[in-house]
Amino acid sequence: MQTIRANKTRTGVLLVIVLGIIVFDLWIIFRDNHRNWAQPPVDRTQNWILFGILLVVLVFLFLRAFDRKPALELDDEKLTCNLGLFEKGQVKWNAIRAIEKTCIQDSNRRKLDQLSIYPLSGKTINIIADTISCTFDELHDMIMESWKKARNRC
Repeated sequence: MQTIRANKTRTGVLLVIVLGIIVFDLWIIFRDNHRNWAQPPVDRTQNWILFGILLVVLVFLFLRAFDRKPALELDDEKLTCNLGLFEKGQVKWNAIRAIEKTCIQDSNRRKLDQLSIYPLSGKTINIIADTISCTFDELHDMIMESWKKARNRC
């Protein structure tokens, strides 16, 4: 079985940003709290709601950053993709209709390589080059090799 790790750089950056926003929000909630009670309570309520939402995001990012599961698992029977937020994509090699290599643009106009795996039924699995720790060409070669081996066995 081959495993490919996820690239956790973006998750770490988001973790630091959310932590900074939480500290700033707490500073706003507690600043001048002992001197200035003229602040309407609605403003404090909104800050506490923002704090709660950010705390949930922080916990999610923390769990995501320290998740030890590999991003992709390639074995003789199936491909398992753990890159999704909540669910994992799993498709058997003999149930793949096509594999396509494309180039997409993100919101910053960067060009990113994307590998799309189309199963016979179910959702398409899209893997973007930035989300994995190996090079995109290595990933493409590993997946194509495993897919061809499985098709030759049938």
